[in-house]
Amino acid sequence: MATVTWGDVQATLGRTLTNAQQQQAVAWIAQARTIISARAVREATTLDGLDQDILAMVVTEAVATRMKRPDDATEVQVQVDDAQTTKRYESSTGQIEILDIWWNLLFPGEIQAAFSIGFEA
Repeated sequence: MATVTWGDVQATLGRTLTNAQQQQAVAWIAQARTIISARAVREATTLDGLDQDILAMVVTEAVATRMKRPDDATEVQVQVDDAQTTKRYESSTGQIEILDIWWNLLFPGEIQAAFSIGFEA
């Protein structure tokens, strides 16, 4: 079974995680695996039945994405003395999200064409 650690998330982000962020990453890794496991059950499989390299990549990327945009706030301002900084989040639910492209990698049999083009002779 693919094991993802906070160190994998740290490497993906390219920055050092604080102790608190490491703990968050561990919790979010478990959440991502639970979300994927729930879908796997509906597809009559388990996490062990999935491609382990793809599973590890999806879990790592999902957690790294949440760490980049940790909450659903659209703007956060922090002011200390005369300094002020503002962070704007374009799209974040504040939850672990598995993108459609990642679901398609995990469950390739589910891919359905949005449309089809037929030619008549």
